[in-house]
Amino acid sequence: GSAAALGAFFEFVRKANQGLAAMEKRGQQLGPADRHALATFWPLTKAWMSGTLGLLTSSPKQFFADVAGLRRDDADHFDEAAVADRIAQRAKARGAKDWKRADEIRDELLGHGIQIQDTPAGTKWTVEI
Repeated sequence: GSAAALGAFFEFVRKANQGLAAMEKRGQQLGPADRHALATFWPLTKAWMSGTLGLLTSSPKQFFADVAGLRRDDADHFDEAAVADRIAQRAKARGAKDWKRADEIRDELLGHGIQIQDTPAGTKWTVEI
């Protein structure tokens, strides 16, 4: 039933994330055939998840905006452009070996519920729930 289908889907996602993380650590990227396969697979999966189970009905951007709204009020909200700006400032501080300033920016973002992670491919960020 639905539980088995969700279990299989999340197992696929777990394995895909593990594979992508391993590739990222090696500095590799997906090839064109793999990108095409994922681009084809995702819309079909999303349509099934939303149509059958009522899941994944909003875009990731809207989802994270909604989560951010639940986590803090609008006066304390960071939009994507503001986060990108702070990450760029942090990268500049790190480039100048100003570790104190880089840590201050990281802590400021964390205070707004934004977790950052430095990877070989650059800094990534997520909104903590």
